[in-house]
Amino acid sequence: MADYQRILSYLYRYESEIAEAVRKGSPDLLKETVNRLGNAVVPSITGDLLRSEKNYSIIVFDRLSQVAIHSGLNVEISYSARDNFIKDNESLIQLTDILKLRDTAILFYTKQVHNIKEQLTTTASPTVISVIQYLRDNLNTNLKLETIAKHFHMSESKLQQIFKHETQTTIQKYFLNLKMQTAKELLSNGAKSSQIAELLAFSSPSNFSRTFKKFGSLSKDWYFLTMASAVFSPSMAADVIPPA
Repeated sequence: MADYQRILSYLYRYESEIAEAVRKGSPDLLKETVNRLGNAVVPSITGDLLRSEKNYSIIVFDRLSQVAIHSGLNVEISYSARDNFIKDNESLIQLTDILKLRDTAILFYTKQVHNIKEQLTTTASPTVISVIQYLRDNLNTNLKLETIAKHFHMSESKLQQIFKHETQTTIQKYFLNLKMQTAKELLSNGAKSSQIAELLAFSSPSNFSRTFKKFGSLSKDWYFLTMASAVFSPSMAADVIPPA
């Protein structure tokens, strides 16, 4: 009983400290935490160690998604990534792969929050910071400049002028860049191009593919990274966008 209580105490500490690293969006803190605490392995209640680990991973995935949402990540993107991790988790048959996938999910959400905080921790004006957050909250839509301007009670030309002066790019290009950054992360974590196209409000997977390649985001190194991630989702290989 004492050993079981120590394990539960460790799991609580592990979850709390990992959640804090994700909440802060700090890959460095995450690395330090994992190095110090190692990877949590839960006690097997049913006698089936793999099932126990899979069940625990599902809990971790859900908690990570909640922490990320509270830290500013788009709700649909957070939940879609969670569901993909859960699906891949169920297909694994080796303990080491289950633990690796859990680590992948932790890093994914930490990087997402890190990107949000990095964008917002700038010398930008409150208006531009608010616009960026609004764009992030609507990655699953096809926002028009007219809609954004109305939301901020400004003319399209005035809002565009302020935004471009501070970011050196237009609102539309910035929005597309946010979508492409998110697409990269989703691809590297096993999402199919068809899923990403729907999630990020592209008209079709082929449209998403053309945009992604035109954007110049798919280098040879990135292609091999996405192919390597297929170990967690074998069906993904057929849907990875080929390099330009």
